[in-house]
Amino acid sequence: MTFEGLLRHGIEVDEEMMDSMLGVSQDSAAQCVVQLRDCGAITSPAVYEMVKHVEQLAMRLAPDWWKQIVPWSVQPLRYYKKEAMAKRERFIVRHRERQYPFLVYVTGQVEYPEDDPLYGTYVTEGTFLGR
Repeated sequence: MTFEGLLRHGIEVDEEMMDSMLGVSQDSAAQCVVQLRDCGAITSPAVYEMVKHVEQLAMRLAPDWWKQIVPWSVQPLRYYKKEAMAKRERFIVRHRERQYPFLVYVTGQVEYPEDDPLYGTYVTEGTFLGR
């Protein structure tokens, strides 16, 4: 997608630049669109146009990949403006809560399924919540 976008704007990419860009995850464009929506940032015509163009390019080049990460289609700008305030508030609250310097220890049995089958599931008598 990156190279297609550059070529459409008439930007030639040399081999050295191409090699340095190969490490860029193709998921990053889709993740950026999801993050913009989640934090209520798709409210200006410029951001909306960017999101719309990224979706169009992705649907042309890799529609299955795009739909895995962004299962919804881009709606009209007025839709994002309506939901923006609530999403911004949730985003701010979530990030403020992450900054609280508290630590809570909760007692009681907690079961942790282990990813490694060699160790199996284990149980503790409590767990830490918060930071």
